[in-house]
Amino acid sequence: MITLRLAGAPLPDNMLAALRRAEVEQELNLPATCVVEVGSVNPSKEDWQGIDLSLARIGASMEVSFGEGSTPLFTGEVGEILADFSTESTVEFRGFDALYRLQFGTAQAVYEGQSDSGMAIRIARKNQLEPSVDESPVKYPYVLQANQSDFAFLASRAARIHYELFVTGNTLHFRRSRAGQSAVMTLQWKEQIIELSVRLRAVKQGSTVQAVGWDPKNKRPIVANVNSGPATLRMGGRETGYQISTELAPSPVSAMDPEINDPEGARAVAEAAYVTGLDTFIEAEAVLVGEPRIQPGVNVQLAGIGSRLSGPYYVTSAKHLYSQDSGYRTECVLRRTGA
Repeated sequence: MITLRLAGAPLPDNMLAALRRAEVEQELNLPATCVVEVGSVNPSKEDWQGIDLSLARIGASMEVSFGEGSTPLFTGEVGEILADFSTESTVEFRGFDALYRLQFGTAQAVYEGQSDSGMAIRIARKNQLEPSVDESPVKYPYVLQANQSDFAFLASRAARIHYELFVTGNTLHFRRSRAGQSAVMTLQWKEQIIELSVRLRAVKQGSTVQAVGWDPKNKRPIVANVNSGPATLRMGGRETGYQISTELAPSPVSAMDPEINDPEGARAVAEAAYVTGLDTFIEAEAVLVGEPRIQPGVNVQLAGIGSRLSGPYYVTSAKHLYSQDSGYRTECVLRRTGA
């Protein structure tokens, strides 16, 4: 079952009957998008469906739910309208969640004595969003947002410390990864899983990370070295991707960061880089029977694909699709940092 609301009202019956497809695409650290395509010609009467495009003006609210009694999978606003006039004319409404608004314009701002989470709170409130953040420990003397959009700036801060950035409804989330936590469900091959591709590859960078900064007061380098992480990086396996990849070669990296000015900051950057390097160790793409619980930022258990590859995986992106031909399907991308 699919439920659609446009401009605060249910989609009119004539539009719902002419629904060609509906898609909701979500990915960590990017705005979520929604596409609703409606056939604009009534084949029985050979006339237009009487679609009132004023309902779907730019900025009109848009809400989509998949499944019986489910909460909205997508809440956002119309950002594009495409009217296609051909033998099978259609109208397509494309919506974006609230993170999209942060891509508009650029700003110059100075953040003094704030942590990354403090910057996220300030930007969320500036954009009329409710902040939900995990506290980041390091505070910086100052950080400059130099002619960047709020989205580009905040995404770069999240990437630097391996945080996740996304929006649900009117809440902006800026948080640590939840990879390795409890699974929301088990996906069984040939039951929930229709198609599955899994790739395991050696990790080329990051088995040891050295972060280097400068202490302006004492005029000397600040160095932090990290070569291990929490047990959750094994994700139910025996080893992390780094441990397995050292059978080929170790992969130490070192980088200078001008924002590092104390040991705590150096350690935080090195730990984040160490974890980030593992993100490409095991990657999977799956096509599932439609399942609205599959969303970025949740863990799932893959089963029935052998002891080596079965186990917990972290969802990084999901696409929920409804069409007249295929019904409801879910496509997702997953990762695993150990095996």
